[in-house]
Amino acid sequence: MVNNRPPAAPLIRAIDILTRQPLRSGHIYLFYLLALTLYALPLIQANYPYIDDIWRRTSAATGWAVEGRAGGNYLINLLSVSAGTPDLFPVSLLVAIVVLAWALMRLAQHWFAQPTAAHLLVLLPFWYNPYYLQVLAYHYESFTITVGIAFVILAVIERPQSRLLQWGVPVALLTAALSFYQLIVNVYIGLVCVEILSRGYAQQGISASVRLITRYIVILLAALVIYFFTFYQMITLDRGGIVLPDAALFISRFSQIAAAIALFFTWANAPVFIPIALLSVAGGIMHVRQNLLSIPRWAGRLGYLLLSLVALLMAVFAVGGANVLLAGFNPGARTFLGLSPLLCLLLWGSWRALTALHPRSTVLLALPLWVCLVFSVLAGQYFDDKKKSESVMLTMLVTDIAQHPSLYRAQSIFVVPADNQQRFIATPLCVEAHYPAMRVIASANYVLLPEQLTQVGITNMGRYWDKNGEVMAAGETVVENPFYRIRQSGERAFIQFKRRAYALPCFNYRADTLTDNGVDSADVR
Repeated sequence: MVNNRPPAAPLIRAIDILTRQPLRSGHIYLFYLLALTLYALPLIQANYPYIDDIWRRTSAATGWAVEGRAGGNYLINLLSVSAGTPDLFPVSLLVAIVVLAWALMRLAQHWFAQPTAAHLLVLLPFWYNPYYLQVLAYHYESFTITVGIAFVILAVIERPQSRLLQWGVPVALLTAALSFYQLIVNVYIGLVCVEILSRGYAQQGISASVRLITRYIVILLAALVIYFFTFYQMITLDRGGIVLPDAALFISRFSQIAAAIALFFTWANAPVFIPIALLSVAGGIMHVRQNLLSIPRWAGRLGYLLLSLVALLMAVFAVGGANVLLAGFNPGARTFLGLSPLLCLLLWGSWRALTALHPRSTVLLALPLWVCLVFSVLAGQYFDDKKKSESVMLTMLVTDIAQHPSLYRAQSIFVVPADNQQRFIATPLCVEAHYPAMRVIASANYVLLPEQLTQVGITNMGRYWDKNGEVMAAGETVVENPFYRIRQSGERAFIQFKRRAYALPCFNYRADTLTDNGVDSADVR
């Protein structure tokens, strides 16, 4: 018998299953469990304690209560079944994945009548956000912030039958999320805007949209009021509080955020993201046009356009959101939580356009997610390399200190911060040459932290010594090797890391690429 099926028939059949076969709740939940775990796996394998994690795991404390984040402590207390806050990574992250997968399943069923695998891809940017990797790098905050985002999603979409619970449950969920991390409010604002833009509320009339927006605003205000009278009262470290920046400062801060986000897009991934962006614009126009045609009066159409424009601007604003209004503005990647809803909106618009072209083409939404997954793998490799480098350096330092009685008997040993602020391993520098956003994600620009020496028994460690002049010049050099020198002046010792040039420059890049990434070719004298 002659087989007349074309060679591509199995592939077409598989694509049809992905784009047309409705999934049951269990399948949706399993899909998100696997997808979220896959993205987090490189960081789980690296198991690198990131910056604050080091002193937190040493003291089994977080210091969150004084920042108004005591809810995060309670969450870890609940998970650890203890009064302390031990480091439970990676179990804590896996629990967070279980919670977020449930929330994404509920959101998929809320957005799509019969979700398919292609539909599920639209919501993955809540996790497959390259800048969310910095959150996942933290052993402690990866748990609390992820659970907080799940609470925000449920606060937006859940509608219990009881009128009291219709208001009480979302307010309670949002208040709890704020007590985990205040900037989660940006996710709420962004998701509400995406909900308004993507759902077909215009077909129910502008009044329905206004009622929905009013509901979301009331929920937010109620949660903020409850948070103010509870967790906010614990704050003793407010980082300067909230300010209203002038136009110049506002633009400057958003420019910093935009510049950091733009680093992810390179000439290599442009063929993926430029078509996705164009498709998203086309899909958005199609959606707006369809809704306009369903509104009979011009006044209603004008109101819908105005509402959509405001929602779009607010979704963009939510990328920086409340962070822009803080006196202690932090342009770090973990503050870009509001980027996730905006990326979901981007994929949703692309899905609309691709569906109009051909339902099978929606499988192409996997391409930008694949780029993000590759970036996650590279981030995991970076942290693994840094972990190994720190382990070697730590062993050398402990050995040298133990072999010199004057050092381990000194009153204090300090790290000189000016020489500690560098990338000490060459491999990540070459990765940064190809993926500039890595320097934003992996911003751990230090050789070693003082508390790392404390962990291995060097109990006379101080913090940092900034007065690098007279004392350093007068100090006697006790240890000298290619990586660092240790000087001593009286009862104080100082660790001064050297800046090193690497013999193997990045392939196909200028030799000064390494210098641009923070490595000076000159040794410290």
